Amino acid sequence: MFLWLTVTIAAFNARGCRATDNPPETKLGYCDRSEKFGGWMDVIPIERAKGSILHLERGIALAALGMENEAVTSFQRALNDAGATAGIWKDNLAARIAQENGIEVQQAWGKALKTK
Repeated sequence: MFLWLTVTIAAFNARGCRATDNPPETKLGYCDRSEKFGGWMDVIPIERAKGSILHLERGIALAALGMENEAVTSFQRALNDAGATAGIWKDNLAARIAQENGIEVQQAWGKALKTK
C-alpha cells in the first residue's frame, strides 16, 4: 500500500512539474514533491533517465525565479541522469529547453553544459 501511495503521489506531482502553464513557484513545488516521493526510484538507471526531465523542469522554475546557481545544479543533475542509460533522454532535454525563451533559463542551461 505504501509503495502504491508514494508512486501515485510522485506521478501526480510529476505531471504538475512538467506542465508548462504553471507559474514558476507552483512548478517548483510540484517538482520538489515529485522528487521527495519518487526519489527512491533513482536506484534504477532507466527510472533515473526518465526522471531527468523533472530535474530539467525544476531548473527552469529555479532560473525563472532568479535562483541561477540552484538552476545550474538542477540542469547538471538532469544531464547526468539522462546519461544513466542509453536512449533518447538527452534529446528530450534539448527539445524541451529549446522551447524556453527566458534569457535566465538559457544562461543557466549554458552554464550547466559548460561545467558538465
